[in-house]
Amino acid sequence: MIPYTTRLRSAGGGAESSPDAHWKQLTRIANSAFADGDYGAARAHYLEAIHEAESLFEAAANGSGWTDAAALLMVAHANLAELLIQTGERVAGRNCCQSGLERLLAVVCDADVNADTQAFRAECYRQLNPALQEFLHYQSTLPARDRSRGELVVARVRLAATTFAREASQCH
Repeated sequence: MIPYTTRLRSAGGGAESSPDAHWKQLTRIANSAFADGDYGAARAHYLEAIHEAESLFEAAANGSGWTDAAALLMVAHANLAELLIQTGERVAGRNCCQSGLERLLAVVCDADVNADTQAFRAECYRQLNPALQEFLHYQSTLPARDRSRGELVVARVRLAATTFAREASQCH
């Protein structure tokens, strides 16, 4: 089953000329294949959706101004992670979720941003906690011996969030 937050975000309509129109189309196809049990097709389309989300995320990190790319990237990774978990690839699922979390973390930790990317950095910060919760969900599906790598990620996210919050409070 695809996580509730993922279904909610990916099921939405919207203008087909919106920046995420292609991502939505890929995600709908993948969700349908997943629901039908066609895991190979679902995986292929989820991977394409991740590629599309990565492109939108990169553009936003470079100043496109479309801050929704942060949430989109997390949803794309969570979709594939859920499929991997459902098909028994628990470590790969956790790692997929971690990849999206790492992208957010890189932007949040980059204090040397300009005015064009500051809003995107703030949105990446807002996405850290939901992304961390998703990650912890996947992390919890693993045996204890496979969790040490994830624990380091959790510590890095918490440190970055604290640092960002401190920076933000000093600016206001």
